[in-house]
Order: sequence, then C-alpha cells, then structure tokens
Amino acid sequence: MPNIFETKPNPFFMKSNIIAFQLFVILLLISCSKEEAEKLECETENIGYITMTCTSDNPYNIYIDGVYTFQMAGNTFRDDHELSAGTHSLRAEQESGYLIYPTIREIDLTIGQCEKRSWVFP
Repeated sequence: MPNIFETKPNPFFMKSNIIAFQLFVILLLISCSKEEAEKLECETENIGYITMTCTSDNPYNIYIDGVYTFQMAGNTFRDDHELSAGTHSLRAEQESGYLIYPTIREIDLTIGQCEKRSWVFP
C-alpha cells in the first residue's frame, strides 16, 4: 500500500533554485571590483598618490617633508608613491652631472584622500 503522505521532490523546483543561486553568486562577484578595493584602502589609510617624473639625464635625490626618501635615476618615473593626505614639501636635488651647483626643484603639494597627482622635474 503506497504512503499517501510521502512527497517526491519536484525536479523543476530544484533546478530553478540552483539557477537562482548561481545567478546570485555571479552578481555578487561582478559587484566587487579591484578599483573599489583600492579606493577603500586609500580611504581607510587616508592617503593619496603621486607620480614623479625625472626628465633629466642625471640622478636626483628626493626629499619629502625634509626627509631623504629615495634616489631617482635620470629619465625615469616613480608611479603611485603613497603620501598621507595633506600638504607636503617635495624637493628634488641633482646628485651628479652638474658643473658648479646642483639643480634643485622644490614644490609644496596638497594631495587629497585617494587623489592622484603628478610632479615633473627638473
């Protein structure tokens, strides 16, 4: 005698649930992007970015807020150097290749949160 209370799974209902779940996962993955993650990082760290370009054939020492930071070779650039949001003094001082005095370039740069700025010297 068959059990009248026994139910069998509906294959159409199961397929539609699986498809709905797959669509949900795809939409969730599409909504996240690398740009949003990077923006979130610069917001939480309160930083901006600067690209520095040295157009001289000679190397330059870079100072940020009066502190030696690094040396740039001639005809190179440094992309997306992180700086805290605010105003900073930048100084590029020629390391070699000068006759009497080195070339020095200075700038006060205000950078906002998540902002990208550039500085070209000499």
